[in-house]
Amino acid sequence: MPNMLKQFIILIILFGVLQIVAQERPNISKDDNIMFDNRLTQGDTTSIKNEIDIKLSGKTKYSDYKIFSKNRDTSYVDTTLTIKKYYKFNYIRKDNFELLPFHNQGQTFNKLAYSFNKVTLYPSLGAEAKHYNYYKIEDVNYYEVPTPTTELAWRTGLEQGQFLDALITLNLTKRHNIALAYKGLRSLGKYRNSLSSHGNFRVSYLFRSKNEKYRLLSHITAQDLYNQESGGLTDESVLLFEDDNADFRDRGRLVTNFSDANNMLRGNRYFLEHDFTFWNKKDSTNSSISNLRIGHNFTYETKHYEFNQSTANSYFGDSFTTKIKDKNNLKTTYNEIFISLKSPIILGRLKFMASNYNYDYRFKNVLFLNNQTIAQSLSGNIISLKAKWNTYYKNVRIKANAGVNITGNITGNFIKIVGLYKKDSLFTIRATLANNNKSPNFNFLLNQSDYKDYNWNTSFRNELQRNLKIEFISDKWLNASAQITQLDNYAYFADLNANGQVEPLQYD
Repeated sequence: MPNMLKQFIILIILFGVLQIVAQERPNISKDDNIMFDNRLTQGDTTSIKNEIDIKLSGKTKYSDYKIFSKNRDTSYVDTTLTIKKYYKFNYIRKDNFELLPFHNQGQTFNKLAYSFNKVTLYPSLGAEAKHYNYYKIEDVNYYEVPTPTTELAWRTGLEQGQFLDALITLNLTKRHNIALAYKGLRSLGKYRNSLSSHGNFRVSYLFRSKNEKYRLLSHITAQDLYNQESGGLTDESVLLFEDDNADFRDRGRLVTNFSDANNMLRGNRYFLEHDFTFWNKKDSTNSSISNLRIGHNFTYETKHYEFNQSTANSYFGDSFTTKIKDKNNLKTTYNEIFISLKSPIILGRLKFMASNYNYDYRFKNVLFLNNQTIAQSLSGNIISLKAKWNTYYKNVRIKANAGVNITGNITGNFIKIVGLYKKDSLFTIRATLANNNKSPNFNFLLNQSDYKDYNWNTSFRNELQRNLKIEFISDKWLNASAQITQLDNYAYFADLNANGQVEPLQYD
């Protein structure tokens, strides 16, 4: 993990620079009502020459510490202790309800429930079991804080190792906001060959011009998620486990199927979104009544997924080589231009988007196997059109979202409508209707491996998903939801012979 090590060292250096800067006397006007005391405290061995004693004026409030999402939703830095935070005290920093964890943190989860509310036009890399700790675009936050702010989360690992998520954010000025974060996880686990070692580095930047006409969001992520793979317990070890044999209560004594296998998911992403407001009409309270924005969104991301094994194992069947080294790569470039109109005439905000999506999913070589040609890559260019409409009337809010691919080898379309009724602070009722026609993920369509049975080049049809969900949300009473989903051409992996060998299938 040399790249992540370099990035972590750079982060430490930046922290040190910030410490030095923080010790210098700031240039603050008298209007800020901050008092300074340069006198040294007698007998205090921790005192520093020219130390500054800062007293806050009382004008700063908790609501000044703002957090923005990619969709410009705003929340605040929350330092209260609640049960919700207890549920999020884990390595993915999310409530993992409906997820059954493996024995060691940093491994994957078994899903206990499925939801199909998310809509998309494009397939992803696949290897979804590796992505629980992978920061997507919507997972990166942007900040606006009046003083430097730090958040730390820490907990121990299993047997050896720790988990640490460290974030510092500060404003260079009120209009320039930067955040640096690094999450590291290392946990040995109690079973053989089950080490987890993850690193997630994030930098985000937020800028708003003085007249609020120009806005920019940007972030960079560098992530590597490494896991040893044990292949589970052998049949004999399973019996010893089930019988609770006293000699094997130390789980490290149980034999696993693999002792030399590991996989790695690495990803780097560069994201930029900016827009400019041409005109903005406000009311007497300085709230925007109508405005017109034009903007641009750019994302470049590379992902590499690999599986390595020092010696081929019959668990996966026959192999071409004695040493397994499987690797695939996905490079995507996304460019979008949009125009957004807010007006009383359309009762809200209407947004039109035109995008170009370039993808290159690639293996090392073309493979010829059993009179079948396994392609080296899937690549192409897709032009898409999308539209969004957000409106509200009194306590009712409606959000509609639609998109379609108009050119390219991959077809797809979606429509999603969300209706929301909020009764003061008592409760919220939300109904979601979603319809999505999309391609299965790339690893269903094409795969190459040194194991012979794990090579395929399919011609799967698009998956069709129709979903209706109704939710009742109340912090005072209860949260409840009901959902009905219809799936056509669902793609999945199945072990037909119960021997560990899987193949992609499509349910018709």
